[in-house]
Amino acid sequence: MIKLKILAVAVLALTVAAACGGGADATATTEAGVLTPQAIEGTDREPTPTPPIPTSTPIPAPGVEIPTAVSFIPELEDIAYGYAETIVTDFPERKSTTAGELATAEFIAGELRSFGYDAEVQGFELQVVDDAEPWLRVTSEEDRVIESRFLFGTGFGDVEGRLEHAGLGMEADFPEEGMDGAVALVERGAINFETKATNAIAAGALAVIIYNNEPGNFSGTVQSEGRAPVLSVSQEDGQALLATMETGKVTVRVRVLTLDRESRNVVATKEGTIPGAPSIVVGAHYEGDDLSVAANNNAAGTGALLAVAHALKDDEFPINVTFVAFGASDLGLIGAQHFVSGLLAEDTVNVPLMINLDVVGSGERAIVAGDPVIQLETLRLGTELGVMVSPGNEPEGGISDHAVFEAVGIPSVFFFGDDISRVNTPEDTLEFVDAALVGDVANLVAALVRSMAGS
Repeated sequence: MIKLKILAVAVLALTVAAACGGGADATATTEAGVLTPQAIEGTDREPTPTPPIPTSTPIPAPGVEIPTAVSFIPELEDIAYGYAETIVTDFPERKSTTAGELATAEFIAGELRSFGYDAEVQGFELQVVDDAEPWLRVTSEEDRVIESRFLFGTGFGDVEGRLEHAGLGMEADFPEEGMDGAVALVERGAINFETKATNAIAAGALAVIIYNNEPGNFSGTVQSEGRAPVLSVSQEDGQALLATMETGKVTVRVRVLTLDRESRNVVATKEGTIPGAPSIVVGAHYEGDDLSVAANNNAAGTGALLAVAHALKDDEFPINVTFVAFGASDLGLIGAQHFVSGLLAEDTVNVPLMINLDVVGSGERAIVAGDPVIQLETLRLGTELGVMVSPGNEPEGGISDHAVFEAVGIPSVFFFGDDISRVNTPEDTLEFVDAALVGDVANLVAALVRSMAGS
């Protein structure tokens, strides 16, 4: 997720915080952010309009009857939870672009191959923010590091200048003579982050530091790419800087630079019996963050994905079913962007439905958000399976991989559990993943694919 959670600089210009991506007060899950057209906390942006894309064969394929009865598969609970447990235990450190992420991808590909799929690990390049050195230092006194986060969409640079306070970052808060050579310190609130950054940069600030208006730090996004670094700090650190400024001049160094790195998706397709038929995509991001073992976000979703692939391994469909384990989701849904870029390179985008599994492991029931027609079919299937599932909306401030598909006109549904309180926190551990819930989601998705693909 969800990434209730992005910089990696993406090939497509799309953003988040959430695998699933970050909400207004969510803890950042990564050291990096991305540039996407999704509306994110701290900005008034709306998704960039995208022309509708053509699809070919509808779902289900012509002449194929949708089954009216489905059966619950009890063993999917053990399969899905078992994979989630293995990922957490054997691959606890799987942050994007790391060796741990690669090892996890190879494990997933190996399991898909054991089911009979021709699975491929597809690498792609991206840029991540260099975290080898702190992003914010006070240099006017004995060198002191201030814990900070960059806002998604930040500009880059290595600058040093005097720190000047500019209230809430409103246009009237900046001095008439401007802030040339200074770093602006502004408080969160009243206006969005983008406007604060724009006003500060217009006034000549070398960089912008936004301190929280309540305890702790926060995550957000701006559209000031390439103009100046934009960081966030906690309320406590912001107020401490203000207090120091009252005693004399404060100079800070802001260093936000990028590095070239590689992530990867795992892709496996079950070929349908109709040549040139469309492909339903079932996806889940598999990488974790550096705050926890990322059990719910998203070992649980990956476990459910593998369980669905296992359940469908012997099925025959008229259309294709593609399973994708996305990398670099928490860096801005970049794996999903890479996959969709490949679709857009084709003459016809043959994906009439994307099913996303993210943070499916905690809570009392499954929630399905997205396309209303598919929501209704999911509710019907839930009744027949005896699985508790409710229609809903995406968590406020949250975003996940399906958003990339929606941005180019591909219908999608997003499955998640109704408790995401521990996402992007150190408490995201296996203790709070409910095996029965993960099994329920796997059963729902397997039944939904069979229904939509015309099994």
